[in-house]
Amino acid sequence: MTPLDGIAVALYFVVIVGVGVWQRRRTAATLEAHFLGERRISWPLLALSGAISNFDLTGTMWIVSVLYTLGVQAWWQQWMWGVALPAFGLAYMAKWVRRSAATTGAEWMITRFGDDAAGRAARYAYASVAVLFTAGSVAYALQGMIKFSDYFFKEEIAPATWSYLESIVGISPSVFVSLAVLGVTAAYVIAGGLYSVVATDVVQALVLTTSALIIAVIAYMHATPQLMAERVPTDFADLTPMWRLTGWRLAERPDLAPFGWFVIAWVGKGFLTNAGGPAQIYDFQRYLAARSPRDACKLAAAWPFFLAPRWAMTMGIVLLALTNRTPTNDPEQIMPAILRDFLPAGVRGFVLAGLVAAFMTTLAATINSGAAYLAMDLYIPLVRSATSRTPMLAVSGAATLAIVVLGAVAGVYSSSIDVIWNWLQMSFVSGLVIPNCLRWYWWRLNGWGYAAGVLTGSISSLLWLLAPSPGDYYAFLGIAACTAIASVVASLLTAATPRVVLVSFYETVRPFGFWRPIARESRKSHLGLCTAEPGVALTLFNLFVGICGVTALYLLPMYLVGRWHVEAVTCGVVFVVVICVLRYSWWPMLPADTPLTASEHRV
Repeated sequence: MTPLDGIAVALYFVVIVGVGVWQRRRTAATLEAHFLGERRISWPLLALSGAISNFDLTGTMWIVSVLYTLGVQAWWQQWMWGVALPAFGLAYMAKWVRRSAATTGAEWMITRFGDDAAGRAARYAYASVAVLFTAGSVAYALQGMIKFSDYFFKEEIAPATWSYLESIVGISPSVFVSLAVLGVTAAYVIAGGLYSVVATDVVQALVLTTSALIIAVIAYMHATPQLMAERVPTDFADLTPMWRLTGWRLAERPDLAPFGWFVIAWVGKGFLTNAGGPAQIYDFQRYLAARSPRDACKLAAAWPFFLAPRWAMTMGIVLLALTNRTPTNDPEQIMPAILRDFLPAGVRGFVLAGLVAAFMTTLAATINSGAAYLAMDLYIPLVRSATSRTPMLAVSGAATLAIVVLGAVAGVYSSSIDVIWNWLQMSFVSGLVIPNCLRWYWWRLNGWGYAAGVLTGSISSLLWLLAPSPGDYYAFLGIAACTAIASVVASLLTAATPRVVLVSFYETVRPFGFWRPIARESRKSHLGLCTAEPGVALTLFNLFVGICGVTALYLLPMYLVGRWHVEAVTCGVVFVVVICVLRYSWWPMLPADTPLTASEHRV
């Protein structure tokens, strides 16, 4: 890097740490306020914060790698992590989550299953796997930062200097730099909770969005029609799913040869994940932090707008790599290679600061939400600590440090972004999707059934690591089947959740699905409780329209950067039609703008 690049990165760190320290003055006296910002943060800021938390360094490196090896067919792989979540949120899930008025997703279990042994079992099971998933997500993010630093900085520093630095710190400089950034992130999360996370996300959103647009413009200018015709495969932009990979795609990814089966597994898993609630730990937190169910729906609708520049950036990096024939044996290192070799001085430092921002935003959101589960759902219910300010904030700080240390250890000793991500999404999360779906749509699922399903899924995902070269689709189907059986059998063999709890949940959240016995018992169900709610058919219609809109919004900038104008115009037309349809089918049916408090909905 040049001195100008170093100044840009250093200036960024000064600003971001300053914002975090400044927000410490708003640190609240209770953990609920600390983790949810007192439910006073506006919905546009919550949407921006959630979207930017998705805009992570490691995930962007992974998306670049799969786009490079599969072309636009890689879009289908994005389903496995819940790319369509905003559509589910705007249609119905965001208001369901917010109406529960819980502090965390695990505390939500008490609202659904009651505050008895079964409800607490569900809460502790959910919190335990949430903490493990959070630590795994930290490890995944850290592994990407290590790989990025190793490639980017190692080529900038003489081998002798690199070895000397390694002898001083005892670990590779790339690991040291990554751990240092992790430490800075943890510091401002501890200092200000969700207020600091959202405030720094605003700054980082400006840097990230500008960086993404810079790369997209450079790629558009460089990837001329002549270079595209010479060096980019003619079917690179084809979105129609293939049953089997052929040609250059098969040469790049022979492990995905039966591509159609993978698409079925990815889309199926993504659909079940989103139908069971927010896919990411911090997504649930953003919905819970909204001022009202109406605001929760609006933040879900705004979410993809803030994330769209990321897709322009990833396609820009891929096209720069293809048209420049960037030499690399590891597709996960294409992004640092392009930044190091292609961007001019000053711009490179600014973009590097943006990618460090991406790393920090994801870590901040992940750490904050994971610490909430550890503190609110495991430590406090079990230890019954007092609620005074000092011990509660000390608990949150200790929980944050625990998440950071556990994730750092796992990240340092991991070897691949793809391995961690695929295991997290297609194995570990596959053990959660069925219980998470059943809890919303089937009244008979009780706390014991939920806990049995989650624990069975977690154990199955760990055992799956021992299987010789298992396919993602086998992992998803096998683990999901085990959890479904465990959840249903355990629920039917144990007593149902008390009717008073189920009726209260039904009247508060107003879910659809298999709730007829509870609807009969609910006095409000006969007094027009759901008359202001859109019907199931209209809700599912809005969901379908929303999925089309999110897909078009994300693909549009990718096609524009690649000069695929027919596809870009098609996406643009689809998106405009979606906006017009939702204006009349979704907007008038939003809930009334009435804030809710946790005390209104305690069972």
